[in-house]
Amino acid sequence: MSSPEQNATSQTAGEILKQLREEHKLSVKDIATRMRLDPRLIESLEANDLDRLPAAIYIRGYIRSYAKIIEADADSLVALYDNDAPEPPEIILEIKLPTQASSSDKPVKAFTYLITLILALLLLVWIQSKFMLEDTINHAKAGTGALDYEIVIVEHPQTPSYRDTHNVDATLDNRQAEDSDSAGSSLTLAADDKLQFAESAVITGSDTLQMKLSADSWIEVNDADNNKLYRDLARTGDEISIRGNAPFSVKLGFSQGVSLEFNGKPFDPAPYSRAGVARFTLGEKETDDREQ
Repeated sequence: MSSPEQNATSQTAGEILKQLREEHKLSVKDIATRMRLDPRLIESLEANDLDRLPAAIYIRGYIRSYAKIIEADADSLVALYDNDAPEPPEIILEIKLPTQASSSDKPVKAFTYLITLILALLLLVWIQSKFMLEDTINHAKAGTGALDYEIVIVEHPQTPSYRDTHNVDATLDNRQAEDSDSAGSSLTLAADDKLQFAESAVITGSDTLQMKLSADSWIEVNDADNNKLYRDLARTGDEISIRGNAPFSVKLGFSQGVSLEFNGKPFDPAPYSRAGVARFTLGEKETDDREQ
């Protein structure tokens, strides 16, 4: 193994590497290929061109790799480089103390003025509301106890839940009421001739729809003529019987809580359900269209 000490002491580490490379009959490209570096970097290293070389810590590694290829003393070459290497610049940390905000700063003044303005507005509103309340009380005490304007009281009639109301004639005679009772209808006539509605009503028609509720669900049922046979919130435990002319257009707000029988045959609404809401048609014109 060659030693750099055999060369002139005035030579740089790069010059010694170049001389040994030429003795081994290797080109700059050969060294660059083995070290996996740019050939221009090898040339700068051999020329001791410090301006084009990276930091000293990288150059020391390059020298050791280079010396290994040409079988030179790496430690001596690194020591020779350290003699010529420039001193690292002194790092001076600049510490800037944070400035403290004072009452004379513009942002502090602006914020103070804003808070003062808000407090003044709140105080003004409170004073105004207090005087208005006192005026109202004094006016009530000085007056006759009556208001200075008229009050119109609107009384709403007591109407039954909207279940089959369009299909039931409010002037049903006793014979129709008895027929409905004998058919299982829960429609009855009260003494004041107001219709009272229970859980189900029988409508004339050849098709039947039976529903049993295991959970609360909104239900809408229309017949072939788009008449509303049922439209209400059914409760858990309700059993609803509907008669009319199919096809029936049905909407279930919570289809999992409703079991159905159409003309005595069970019907599963699950294939028509989206997010719990099912829409489908039962009867001769039944389709498989599902709500998008």
